[in-house]
Amino acid sequence: MSTSSYTSVSDVFRALKHHPKGCCKLGTDGVLRGFDDKRNVIDAIGLSPALIKELLDRQEWSREIEDKFRGVDGTKVVDRKQLYEPDEESKPPNHTEEEKKKIAEQIKVHNEKLMKRMKQDEKDGVDMSKYSCTRVRSDYQLGPK
Repeated sequence: MSTSSYTSVSDVFRALKHHPKGCCKLGTDGVLRGFDDKRNVIDAIGLSPALIKELLDRQEWSREIEDKFRGVDGTKVVDRKQLYEPDEESKPPNHTEEEKKKIAEQIKVHNEKLMKRMKQDEKDGVDMSKYSCTRVRSDYQLGPK
């Protein structure tokens, strides 16, 4: 599907096919891919530079990330093989079953702490928008230096 129909990263995430035990990852080529639990690509959407920036701005700033995505335009990736058979760097890590269990437990503990903190913040009248997944945390500059 053409990326011109996407006006936000939220639109892209809604359109991207997801696997119940899979994940998604933005490749260094600017393509956001949905993966199944075996690291097979099940969907791929090339992001424009503006959408790449919008996605990256949701995380903490990093010079390495900024340099990696400077000048990248995922809409130019049209070859089916490149879309669905990315290089290793553009794939999620290949964890063992033991590692997956450990990560799942870490996520569970993190989420429990987060929910506790959120309930307390809400009770204290703190602005809850700070917990939004779409909140801007940085300002990546991806244009030419």
